Amino acid sequence: MTTAVYALEDVPAYQYFKFVFEIEQGAPVSFGEIQLLGTLDFGRFYPDLTAFSYITASDGNSVSPLTDDNGYSYASLSGEEAHWHINLPVPTRVLAYSIVSANDAGLDPKEVTLIGTQEDGSETSLSKRTLNFSTRGSRSTNSISSSKLFTSLDLNIISTASGGTETRIAELEIYGTAIAETGWPGLYLPVEVSSSAQPASATEGVEKLSDQNKTTRYRTAFEGPQSIMFSFSEPQFIETYALTASKDEESRDPRSWTLEGSLDGETWTLLDRRSDQAFSQRYATQFYRLVSPAAYQFYRLTVTEVNGSNQLQIAQLQMFAFESTDLASVQAQEELTMNLRHGLLSIFAPEAAVLTIHDMQGRQLVRQSVAKGYSTFPLGMLSRGLYVISIQAGEKKVARTVKR
Repeated sequence: MTTAVYALEDVPAYQYFKFVFEIEQGAPVSFGEIQLLGTLDFGRFYPDLTAFSYITASDGNSVSPLTDDNGYSYASLSGEEAHWHINLPVPTRVLAYSIVSANDAGLDPKEVTLIGTQEDGSETSLSKRTLNFSTRGSRSTNSISSSKLFTSLDLNIISTASGGTETRIAELEIYGTAIAETGWPGLYLPVEVSSSAQPASATEGVEKLSDQNKTTRYRTAFEGPQSIMFSFSEPQFIETYALTASKDEESRDPRSWTLEGSLDGETWTLLDRRSDQAFSQRYATQFYRLVSPAAYQFYRLTVTEVNGSNQLQIAQLQMFAFESTDLASVQAQEELTMNLRHGLLSIFAPEAAVLTIHDMQGRQLVRQSVAKGYSTFPLGMLSRGLYVISIQAGEKKVARTVKR
């Protein structure tokens, strides 16, 4: 018995394959086995809102596989009224959401609803869908038509493919316009915005990048790398930045860029590099976390490639930080710290930690793993009242009673 292996190069993803054999007339033919070896095509994973949201499962199961951009991992959920609760990083106009199927067809969600909650607690039914996944790792994307801003979402599993109470998905992505208002905790607005290129028109200047309005944009001719600089009155610790796509012309979107920081506007440090980027929707806000953030007074975004056009356009560029960060000691921080401002919990953990929240009756409402370094957790899902919040990292523990 002989096994012949044939390698294919640069073959796109297909769901069906057909073999055609050319055989001499009258010649005997037999095959022991035919195998196709490869990887599942999960489509493009976007830097969507879920990676920067606080997500909990109704049964307490791990939620990290929902946002790891890995179609082979999965999050499980079981029980009556099973749902995932997504507390969004900023009030968001939801545009669409995607669910990627996991490894067991019988555990696929069948009927799902998406409910949005506004800041005043009012709820809106955004979507009710019957899902059908043709293959493992396939994606179901559902559009949302609502102009409201939501602070949290609930993805409810009404039924599953097998009819049981357990479900499983590989990935969840939420696409939306997330533009923080002035005074939102963690948003840092520059005192000056400048560009290396002239705007395409008087109403499309670079200052539009920071006017907190999705309908405006910065547009300019693109013949090579273009730089945009955000200047602050003093060094700011920026941990995350976000780009919002403009309303039209996908070909003008930035595709590749770098982000640099400087203390004097002359010497620059590379903070982030992105290539082959794409926006999930028009007006979508996509977030990018810095691996090694530090405090700089000047930040420079240099777009090196657009999506095929000879013009560049961006609706918004936002920069986020933690209001409680001590800029002088950010690199030397070793203590476990926790600060709460305007409903945003800021944590620094010198090692992996656990966050718990209890009500005044001693009932545990939240138990969440916290990665080493800086993290933020919006607390909008808590109703008004008193709570005990604690962070445990090894033998170190910080606890506070807070009022919502």
